[in-house]
Amino acid sequence: MIDLVGELAAARAAITDGERDALLEAGIPQRAIEIVGAARIDLDRSARTYQLLEDIGDRVFILGVRAGDTWTPERLCPDAIAYCGPLVDLLAWHPRAVDHWALRLDTATWLGAIPPQFMNPAPVSIRRSPLGWLRAGAAGLCILTHDDREARALLRLCHRIEAEDDAHADELRHLLERPLSVPPITVARKPSQARAA
Repeated sequence: MIDLVGELAAARAAITDGERDALLEAGIPQRAIEIVGAARIDLDRSARTYQLLEDIGDRVFILGVRAGDTWTPERLCPDAIAYCGPLVDLLAWHPRAVDHWALRLDTATWLGAIPPQFMNPAPVSIRRSPLGWLRAGAAGLCILTHDDREARALLRLCHRIEAEDDAHADELRHLLERPLSVPPITVARKPSQARAA
């Protein structure tokens, strides 16, 4: 059994002043840096999950993935979730490879939380990466899943979406507008048509 709480506590205790300075230089606010740790890891073959290593392996940043619920990111106090919500997974990432990250258990679909989506809420900020999410002060959402259907379902919960830039907006539009795959459809021949042919 993996002890997520213990691993996150150990990673937070192991982060160095130099690593904290690197996070500050990367544009992450001090408050968000407090939820980040560091550890040595080894990626599995799929590069989607990782194992902890003691003395060898790449040193990366570790972030706790917290959620109020596992079925919706909507919460009454979304800003508090990143700091004190229930821990559901751990995420490893490195600023030199911001578009790639690995999860400890591969159970998390998103990072962050959003306000309830009714009564014309403010746009939901969607971030491309955990680094972008941290730079935004751990606000909004970062989609972690590699499954387009899960990502679409998550985005469709949002009343309005705010992307990072024009290219990101196009990526999100494409994901949402992409038609669902339809299997080939044929018409069964009637027995009399089959004999005539």
